[in-house]
Amino acid sequence: MRNRRVVALALIAGVMPLAACSHQGVLTLSAAEAQIPDCTTFDDVAVETLNEEASCAPGGSRLVFPDGVVFDLPDEIGAGLDQPGGVVGPVYTYVGVGIYGVFATRKSDDCKTVEEWGTTEARERVYEAFGDEYGCKGPNSPP
Repeated sequence: MRNRRVVALALIAGVMPLAACSHQGVLTLSAAEAQIPDCTTFDDVAVETLNEEASCAPGGSRLVFPDGVVFDLPDEIGAGLDQPGGVVGPVYTYVGVGIYGVFATRKSDDCKTVEEWGTTEARERVYEAFGDEYGCKGPNSPP
């Protein structure tokens, strides 16, 4: 059984704030929005499937992008960001958005090419919290 202490604490407080890497802002979910059961399998999750409504949280699984880049999702899905090419190349992100699923992006280092996966509500929540250029500031991007 996976550890759900973080969610339990969030339920007591009534909201679940989540800060994403390299961005100012906080994604806040109500207790009801944060309550999503864990998936019972640890199958790989293709980002293309994130557009469907979530029935469970895929913590402990691998999130796989079309080009083969993989994130090992933690048991409690928060947010992650990677720019595997260092200062050049795409920036990959994911954010767990409770009952709305996982939102993932792949953006070119200049943000001219953008690909997104996730439900409409997950996308809206992430952009509301972190701004319209979420994911465009990689770990090596200038301020």
